[in-house]
Amino acid sequence: MVMMAGYDLPLRAIRQHVSAALDLLVHIDRMEDGSRRITAITEVLRMESDVIQLQDIFEFEIESVAPDRTITGKLRPTGLRPVFLDKFRKRGIDLPQSMFGERISMLDDRRGATA
Repeated sequence: MVMMAGYDLPLRAIRQHVSAALDLLVHIDRMEDGSRRITAITEVLRMESDVIQLQDIFEFEIESVAPDRTITGKLRPTGLRPVFLDKFRKRGIDLPQSMFGERISMLDDRRGATA
């Protein structure tokens, strides 16, 4: 949007501003049944080189698809503790640790492997 507005800023500077301004991204997708669901809540971590580093905190997991194609599912924690929790606590927002689920090892790819 910055570039469309005609500002002449380097892409790296734009990405740095975006990564510094945002803590969370909420992804909303249209499902096959036409409904819109929150499919992920993602934390914006930092810049590394020219890439904004992201970490999913919650992911939508489809539980079933009915014969009429209605999708049911839940937003589930990935088990990763968000880095922004300390920033939130300093601002009086105290989120329970339990809402983020069990901690997982970085070696656990969440597809059956165990740490």
